[in-house]
Amino acid sequence: MYLLMLLATYLAALSQFNLSARPDYDRDVQLKKAMATVSKFLDQHNAAYSVLKKVSVGDYGGRTTPDNGIAYMLPDDLLYVNNEEASGDNDNINLFYYQKFTNSNEVIYLRETDNSLTPNSYGMKELRFGKKLYNKDEMVSRVICLDNNMYCTGVQEQDRNEDDSLKFDIDGNPVYKYENKGCTGIPQMCDITPYKTTDDPTAEVELSGTCCKSGDSKGGVYLVSFRKIDIRWFNRATGEVGRDFMKSIEERKFNANVGIIAWNEELESWVFTGKMRFGPAYETEERRWRETHDTAYPASYMNMTRWVMPRAVFPENFFEIELDNGDRINYCENGCLFGIKDVL
Repeated sequence: MYLLMLLATYLAALSQFNLSARPDYDRDVQLKKAMATVSKFLDQHNAAYSVLKKVSVGDYGGRTTPDNGIAYMLPDDLLYVNNEEASGDNDNINLFYYQKFTNSNEVIYLRETDNSLTPNSYGMKELRFGKKLYNKDEMVSRVICLDNNMYCTGVQEQDRNEDDSLKFDIDGNPVYKYENKGCTGIPQMCDITPYKTTDDPTAEVELSGTCCKSGDSKGGVYLVSFRKIDIRWFNRATGEVGRDFMKSIEERKFNANVGIIAWNEELESWVFTGKMRFGPAYETEERRWRETHDTAYPASYMNMTRWVMPRAVFPENFFEIELDNGDRINYCENGCLFGIKDVL
């Protein structure tokens, strides 16, 4: 009898291996995979941001000598992985800084050792060992420098009711709206004219007519990262990013500034959905609040889950990038993972 009880206990234990540990096990696995994708995206995005911060203050050395680094950043600079120029021990752990103006690549070592643990005295502490990055055909980071604010303030006018009478709030204060009539502050990418003031080859390169330089940034310098989303994360019925992937973004804090962007035909603009606490995203609402309130703009209002991105800064072809073979691809043709940070 005792042996039968032991056998029954053993068989019962074996049967548990055929049962799911939890009823939503399949969904939980998908969520964890989605969270890993977003986490890897943010690792690369934050590493590129750290590099740009060093460049912006003249604190980036370079791969051979401190004088062989990146002297300045310019509009449309790209940061990405380029395995064609990396050795086997450095695959997917280094970024390349590409300047369109000079058509040059600068390798950026994100770790102090490569995959074979060979030390690198020029490496940065920006990528933990075991972490890897996405290839260029999957993800790219891009620098944008603006000569004016992301949104043009426009002309302030008092709003009107349907009967064309002037509109007031319940306290009798005028209700205003903004129109772009005559507005000339549409932000544009800066001109790029780096030059030297002397023939001395060791002289520092100066910037003329560009707002990528600290102190000349009237509209801000931003790092934008974007990654194609695998087809498996899309809902086949709606063609939109599925719930599992969106939930992995909802788990993030608002200051992560990460989400999904997709082109909206009706608005003719890129629309962001996710977690964001980014000044330009709530700039218009904050300005209107200050005009009608004596108190500061509430911190909770700064948390955005949807942002219609300004067309002057993000045109329809913004996410088209040329690959090394000359082909151009639209990373966000069906929507993509998106992150943004302000550098200056």
